[in-house]
Amino acid sequence: MPTDGGKWNKKAILLEMAEFKILSERESQGYFLKRGQMDLTQYEPFLSGLKSGDMAQATPQDGETERAIKRRITVAAKGQGKQLQYSKRA
Repeated sequence: MPTDGGKWNKKAILLEMAEFKILSERESQGYFLKRGQMDLTQYEPFLSGLKSGDMAQATPQDGETERAIKRRITVAAKGQGKQLQYSKRA
């Protein structure tokens, strides 16, 4: 960005530059999950407490979609040998 007199202001350029960080292997795993490698740890304890005939509701948090929650909880249930039935309104 040229400033007065057509010269570049190096400080202005540096302030506008993105911040970069090299991720550890553990941090990077969350960005490149392959199919079947979803983190289902938050769903498993909840599902293990359900009995046949129980009804429950999940409320999305910021940044989550109902579709994503439904997919994760279905996969987690299948991993526990359970089958879920959803309301037509869900």
